[in-house]
Amino acid sequence: MGEISSLSLQKALEEYKTDPREDWFGYLGSLPSDSRSENYLRLVLSDILEAVHDGELISQDFGAFSQCKPSSLEELEARRKTLNVVFESPFFHSSLMSLSQIDVFIREMGEYEKRAKRLKRRMDYILGGYSEEVFSLSERILLSFINSPRKKDIATYYERSMKKKGKLDKEKAVLLSQRLLWIKKEAKELKGMEKEFTFTSSLFSGVDTLWPEYAAALKEYRSALMDLKGFVSDDFTLVYASLRRGLSRLDDYTTRYGDSLEKAKSLFQPPFLSLSFSFLKKKVAKALSSFSLLPLWVKYRDVFTQEEEEIDKYFSPEEKEMPVEIKNEEKEEEKEEERGIVFPPYPIYDIQKRAGELGVETPSSYNFPLLLSDFLDNMAPITERDALRYFFHLYGEEGRERALDLNGVEYLERNGFWYKKGGVIKFRESTFRRDFSHISPEELLDGMLSILSVNKVMTKGDLYNALGVKCGMKSVLSVRYKELDRVLYSSDRVSVDGENIRILEDVE
Repeated sequence: MGEISSLSLQKALEEYKTDPREDWFGYLGSLPSDSRSENYLRLVLSDILEAVHDGELISQDFGAFSQCKPSSLEELEARRKTLNVVFESPFFHSSLMSLSQIDVFIREMGEYEKRAKRLKRRMDYILGGYSEEVFSLSERILLSFINSPRKKDIATYYERSMKKKGKLDKEKAVLLSQRLLWIKKEAKELKGMEKEFTFTSSLFSGVDTLWPEYAAALKEYRSALMDLKGFVSDDFTLVYASLRRGLSRLDDYTTRYGDSLEKAKSLFQPPFLSLSFSFLKKKVAKALSSFSLLPLWVKYRDVFTQEEEEIDKYFSPEEKEMPVEIKNEEKEEEKEEERGIVFPPYPIYDIQKRAGELGVETPSSYNFPLLLSDFLDNMAPITERDALRYFFHLYGEEGRERALDLNGVEYLERNGFWYKKGGVIKFRESTFRRDFSHISPEELLDGMLSILSVNKVMTKGDLYNALGVKCGMKSVLSVRYKELDRVLYSSDRVSVDGENIRILEDVE
């Protein structure tokens, strides 16, 4: 390294006064030009912190039935893509849930494809000279043509079907009849084989199947299932319901944080999102607390990036390395009173298992209302969207439509939520993130009143954060206060004094 470069680095570090790798290292964006753009950057980073927190919870859930749980946001996204490929593939079928089943299917399909291509070539050859009506001849008629002593009549018949008018000798007419007879018999045999492949109807069109596209989709499905087998500890069929729930949570997760994660990719150089949860959490938290250093980082970014190795001369290894895990003592301590609040856990409903126990094999089953009632007994109140997702995942569109017809089921529908008629609504605690929009107002209110009943008086921020923790959140941003305000202020059991919320004695 040249002298000028060293002097430049030394000057930058003297002004920066700390190891630049601890906070903004890897930031590629520009310096925010005004308070609005600065607030936006803060919001993106805050979203990343929440995404890491929620991602850790999802990862823990996967760890309950997985050989290896995701350790980064990048791995979570990879897991989501794998599951989407599996569940959305036209090859996703009860008969193709293992690699051995797929390999048998590939061999059978390979044999079908070989014969179908041969049949298609011969049909196309004949269609090059004759109209399609020759394929309408029955096997009986074709046999009579072959065995008939009046072969001139055969030739005359085929001459009428020729695309280019001409004469056909008797020997060629017999040969054509033999070829048509072979096509008839081969088509019949292939038709018998097709029942094994018809469930892939979106790609399969018999002899007219586009085989490159079909093979590519099958390869993608097999590859995804192989990836799935890499982290699923049990047989795929045994963890089906868990994987469905995992995918649903990952899809919701992507919907919530997708924009911020994509923005983060453009703001920071790789491997930003591939960093471990704990490492990324510490890095983002450090950046949020070091906004005053951002102008200096942008000013000296090229120097710090090009001369990173030289920075080692100024900082010891202990100062430059980040711990793998964040110690528990860094977490905010819960209030003693709050630890004493015990809520029932949010249930995990295995709809596939219950459908089997109740004998509901199809949506048209006579016992379907029984399954729906059982579902509401366990899960209500629940958003209509979340409820229908269960039945769609198990039965497809028919299951969704059947679930919407709630005849014979004691229920109420109000403001997008399904309630069990006469059911007592209690708040349910969850280890995974339950967004407030997915929890009925009555359940949220019960949770807040229960927390207040122990603490008697709390600030709004403390109350909402305590509720958020019980919903699997690390904290509740102030921008979410309004939706909780509407719930809390609907009750006549609380009084509001500025930011202080006080619970009143039971109202007669």
